[in-house]
Amino acid sequence: MELNIGVLALQGAFIEHVHKIKEVTQKFLEEVSKDNPELKISKVNVTEIREPNQLDSIDSLIIPGGESTTMGLLAQRFNFIEPLKQFIKSEKSKTVWGTCAGLILLADQVENQKEGYQPLLGGLNVVCKRNYFGRQAESFVTELDVEHELKIKTQAVFIRAPAITSVGEGVKVLCQIKHKSKSEQDQTSNLQQDLVVGVISDDQ
Repeated sequence: MELNIGVLALQGAFIEHVHKIKEVTQKFLEEVSKDNPELKISKVNVTEIREPNQLDSIDSLIIPGGESTTMGLLAQRFNFIEPLKQFIKSEKSKTVWGTCAGLILLADQVENQKEGYQPLLGGLNVVCKRNYFGRQAESFVTELDVEHELKIKTQAVFIRAPAITSVGEGVKVLCQIKHKSKSEQDQTSNLQQDLVVGVISDDQ
């Protein structure tokens, strides 16, 4: 069986995602499939999605990091909004993964939106806050412990990144980080809190 993965290529870091998927899936096919013959995936194809009709040919979609407002407006201009919503809500076991801007677009609710209209896709029962970690100068790199079927550690880069401030029914938390943020009551204090940065929906 071949697995077809698409990366939305309207704006943002889609090329980096394509390269990383190819690297990771090659290791997966060589190592994991060898030890798990029941995983009958012989090949993984990765496609840059630039037109709505390409969604019909893929099993999974990644919406990459970038600028969420720009990405949403481009999706609207090129008639992607409704096809993307249909793909997300598909009953054919299709999966969608959003990183950074992709997470913002997939969230059912978004805090700290830019003034004016920002197209959202929805489908993920969370509240997400844009630019939670501050300006670009406050960017950082950290290691995340991801809790899923396999417990793994992965390095994550936070550049004007969003955070999930509320998780709704049907959504499981995959990873959290300890983060110091200034409280609204006392702008001089640094309160360390568990902050959700990765989730998975029960129907994905």
